[in-house]
Amino acid sequence: MTHIRAPRILSALVLGAAFCLPTTSTSAQCGGQGNLLFEIISVNNDGTGPGAQVILRITGEPMSHICLACDLGTGSTNLLGLGTSCLPFSNHLVEFLLTIPAGGVSEFTVNVPSFQIDDLLCCQALGLDVNAPNSLAISNLICIGEEPCDGGGVASLGHVTKLSGITDFPVTITSSVSGHAGGSGDPSTSVDYDPNSPPALPMSGGNGVWIENIIKIDDCLYVTTFIEASPSLHHQAHAGRLPNECDFTVSGGGETNAVTVHTSCSQPIGVGMVFEEFTITELTPY
Repeated sequence: MTHIRAPRILSALVLGAAFCLPTTSTSAQCGGQGNLLFEIISVNNDGTGPGAQVILRITGEPMSHICLACDLGTGSTNLLGLGTSCLPFSNHLVEFLLTIPAGGVSEFTVNVPSFQIDDLLCCQALGLDVNAPNSLAISNLICIGEEPCDGGGVASLGHVTKLSGITDFPVTITSSVSGHAGGSGDPSTSVDYDPNSPPALPMSGGNGVWIENIIKIDDCLYVTTFIEASPSLHHQAHAGRLPNECDFTVSGGGETNAVTVHTSCSQPIGVGMVFEEFTITELTPY
């Protein structure tokens, strides 16, 4: 798959305590976003050369153990696509281990010597609440840097969404897209998922829709999808561009998430942006 770009290795320093997080959880909770909150306080980069100093703030349960990972690249992040615990991250992601202090808020600095003005830096965290040791929480995804959508439309994009309350396996997961103008159909791809025997991913129906990854945490499945303009889905006047608006739908186990997103770039859209239950993980301008 040629659309996946390997970001450069990120060199950074963060102060924190060393510990290990579990790779599985037996809790009936859903690793809910909102238990951990990321904010960007400041970014020191004047655009004249590489290097940046990023000050981040994370808010969560006091004394919670946190695994923070950052991904440096251009136009995409693989954080939500590769894993949500400290062990499965690939080697182009840098991990930091820290503990949220008693006040529930921690500010820290990430030094990124190789950061350049056209780079995209994304960070996300996985947390373990020491008062509920079987409960994992996933933070919001934050991204800084590149803003690739300049008004010319979108050639391809990726998104991730969370299906809640799925306990019976195997389950058929379907990701589909419908364009409000252009194309000859509503392309979709389905895959049978069982956490005890995961399918080979990514998988595509040959129509421009790829299910890139499925990650199970508690009773939730995080489904990452990549969508590109195809004969089944394109702008009426531009064969390599997505329609001005797209309906994204991901379903499985009786659960369905759906949203309409404006994809002409006349409205803001970029990696890390949230549209209801969907977070954008990748974007290539037309």
